[in-house]
Amino acid sequence: MGSKRPQITQSLKPLNPFAPLSELSPRRGVWGNAHLNRAVFLDRDIQFRELESLSSMPAIPAAGMRQLTYSGWWFVQRIRINNQPVWRKVSWLRIDREIEIRLPPQVDPDQRPLRIEINFGPALRIRRFRVWLGGQPIYDEEA
Repeated sequence: MGSKRPQITQSLKPLNPFAPLSELSPRRGVWGNAHLNRAVFLDRDIQFRELESLSSMPAIPAAGMRQLTYSGWWFVQRIRINNQPVWRKVSWLRIDREIEIRLPPQVDPDQRPLRIEINFGPALRIRRFRVWLGGQPIYDEEA
């Protein structure tokens, strides 16, 4: 008397508990309250805007911070907020991958620290660009 085993007609896909619930957008890694205006080689121009649907993150990271621009052209790294220079460094031999500054009071009355982390790939292409404000991530772009 042979035992009959049930045959599985469909292949079962292994379940991944870390898989996203839905498809990711093609602009993966960009936070919902920020818009990447320009991403060219060593340039990033990020526009922050108000979104009421994001309850886990502040609508605007700092009351006066609407635009953040990073440039690394011509051996000079620059950070501008609302088109006003807030940091500059001549980088002849080495580009800083981690930048930390205090925001001016006209941008953030609490003068929280702003931190930018940049990961480079081959030929100085930016692979990942992250911005932190007061220890909280406010922008994360992954190429």
